[in-house]
Parts: sequence; C-alpha cells; structure tokens
Amino acid sequence: MRHSVSRLELPSGASGLLVDVSGSTVVDMEFTFLSGFEFVERSKYEVPHSMEHMIFGANDTFKNAQLFSREIGLNGAYHNAYTSNLLNGYVAETAEFEWDRVMSLFWYGLTTPKFLKKEFLTEQETVKEELYSRLDNHSLMLDVALGRTMGDDHMQDYRTRIRLLAGITTDDLISHHQLTHNAANMRFIICGNLRGKKDKVARLLQRFTAQLPAGDRRIVPQSNLIQPLAPVTIEKAADKVYFDLKAGFYGELNERELVGLRILRHLLTEAWDSRIFGKGRTKGLLYGISSSGGSAQGISGFNLTGSVVKSKYKALFEFLADELCRLKDKGVTPAELKRAKQHQIGEFQTRHQTAHSLTNWYSRVFTTDDYYDFKSRPDLIKSITRRDINYLVERFFHDAKWGVGVLADKAGEISTKLYDQAGRVWG
Repeated sequence: MRHSVSRLELPSGASGLLVDVSGSTVVDMEFTFLSGFEFVERSKYEVPHSMEHMIFGANDTFKNAQLFSREIGLNGAYHNAYTSNLLNGYVAETAEFEWDRVMSLFWYGLTTPKFLKKEFLTEQETVKEELYSRLDNHSLMLDVALGRTMGDDHMQDYRTRIRLLAGITTDDLISHHQLTHNAANMRFIICGNLRGKKDKVARLLQRFTAQLPAGDRRIVPQSNLIQPLAPVTIEKAADKVYFDLKAGFYGELNERELVGLRILRHLLTEAWDSRIFGKGRTKGLLYGISSSGGSAQGISGFNLTGSVVKSKYKALFEFLADELCRLKDKGVTPAELKRAKQHQIGEFQTRHQTAHSLTNWYSRVFTTDDYYDFKSRPDLIKSITRRDINYLVERFFHDAKWGVGVLADKAGEISTKLYDQAGRVWG
C-alpha cells in the first residue's frame, strides 16, 4: 500500500510517526505509554489493566463512560484500549471527515480522567469477568506457567491476578496515570490521508500533550531467562493434551534475522506443505499447531504450541522431535526455501492494505523509537539464504535454553514423555 512516513517531534516531548496514505478514507490513530505490567510492583500488577478500563470513563467533559463512548462513536468511529507487558495503548479508527473531532474527544480521556469510585467498582467486576474467562483458555494458562518457569517471574498467572484485584484502589490508578502518562513517555502513530492535515495534527497533539503531567521516558527492563530442570505440568480435566515448547537466548535479533525467523516458522508450521503442520496433517496426527517467535526486552524466543487427543500424544511428540532433529541435522532445502520466500512476499503485499495494518507495521516505534523500512522488505525477503536459516536453527536448537509444558488430565506422565522427546532436540 503506497504511503510515506515522517517523524514528528513535539515541543512537549512526545514523538511519533505520521503515515500519509493518499486516498485513504479513514484515519487510524494509536497513542501508547510505557506503563504496562512491567512498570508496577507485583502486588499492584493489575493497576495498568484497571486503569486502561477506566481511561474512557468519566472525565472533565463527560460525566460517565456511556455518554463519552456514545459521543466518540456518533458517526461510526471505533475506539479501544489495551495493556501489555510494556504498554498501555489507546486506539481509534475514524472516518476522514471527522478525524479531528474524534482526536479531540479521545484526549479528554487521556488528560482528564476522573477515575470515579462508582465506575471503578463496576469496571473491576468487568475486569474480573475478563480474567476468569482466561482460566478456560488452556493454551494461555500453559503459556504463562511455562514463561514464569523460564524466568519471567514478574508475570502473574490469572488466579493471582484475580486475587490481586482486591488490593487496588482508585488512588493507585490516579498515581500510575500521573507517573506514566506524560508527554516524554508517549509515542504515537497517525495513519491516513494526511495531505494538508499534518500541521493541524501537530498543533492539536502539542496542545493535548502539553496538558499531561511532567515526567520522563521510562526505560524498558531486560528479561531473565533460565533453563528449567523439569517439565511444567498443569493437572486439569481436559478432553485433549495441550503442550508448549519454548526456546530462547539472550540478545535480540536484527531485522534480517527476524525475517529469517518468519520464513523458518513458515517452513515448520504455516503452510500446507510445511514440515510439521503439513506433514502432521497428512499423518492424521494433528488438526493445528502454531509457532511464534521474536525479540523483546533483551531476549529472543521461539515456541511451538498445540493440542492433541490423548490417544495420539506419544506419536505426535515423537514426530515433532524427529522433524526438529532432521532440521538440525540437514537444514532446509533450496526448493522449500524458494517456495517460502515467494509466499512471504505475496503475504506481505496482501497483509498491508489498510491504514490499521500500516499502523501495526510501524508499531515497533512504540517501544524502540525506530522502525523498519517498508519499501525494502520484499528485497530483504528475497535475499534470505539457507545460511541465514541455518544460523537461526543453530541459535534456537543448539545454543538456547528450552522448556516444555503440558496441561492435561494426568499431565505428569505425559509431560515426561514430551520432555524426553525435547531432550533429543536440545539435549
């Protein structure tokens, strides 16, 4: 999707990107602060999340959340918020003709939230409902448990998060907002048809961000990584066996290596002719399996997650180990690498066809203050070699710390089988 990008540094200290998409009929905007879970003590883990739920509540102009949200969405505009390890993010997508109206309304919430006790008590019940729903997500429960075991002990499991809600007050939300929601700590992306609008965008954002409390840019904390000495097991009645394999090492991948990792994941799990998903389907061993990977907070990671009926877990675990060992021993073939690169180029072109998708592309700026060049990505994909892929295989399957986890009825016996098979790969 054709566009141009420019950086905007405001006198207030806030900075971000203006992504001009000629002809776009929508404007997508996202404002973020380094104020997520990593920036509170463990006993107050749910404060950033609770604050996110309240930011579009009552403010100096609107007396409650319903009136505020109704006004924002008067002409169909969408708005939402999220909390991650590092960020609180606030997003909106609006028709081009009313972008300035929606942006102005948006900032009532960011600059003058009331955090009313009545709304707080109601919204905490909503947060509790959200967290309880996560307890039914077996893969997510396992991901958290294994992540904690491998060194991320700041992350809290969902039962603990529910318990911690009782210790949060509106004063905690007010304090966290004042400490973190300052201009220097804010990064943003405005994406849409910005022709003739950039000066007005800059004026509005300077006026809004100047109203934020004074403060400094937070420093992204570095993660810990340890080697578990045993598999993680969660005993829970379930119709299937849920499993997770993680590998990681200290240091972050550069852009070329991240592209190579995306291709490696495609070769393993993302295509019908892939080594694990595709071949596993032809053997009747699985319905689906997913991989993920990347770098953050000084760590690079790769993981495989999935589920399997109990009668086939032994065969599936042996199959996974066989395929990963074959990858370690023989690498990838020129033919499969060529197919994977062709697919990645086509996927890149089809994926980024909206203003929102471009915002996602440039979102790296929210935590690192830099971004990857969009126009050069197809050439970079084409340039990836077998040596690039084999280097990543070496890092993730020879040098990395690794761990496995299983959630199932009688998970202990099953996790031992997965641990033994993983030991063939990483041992």
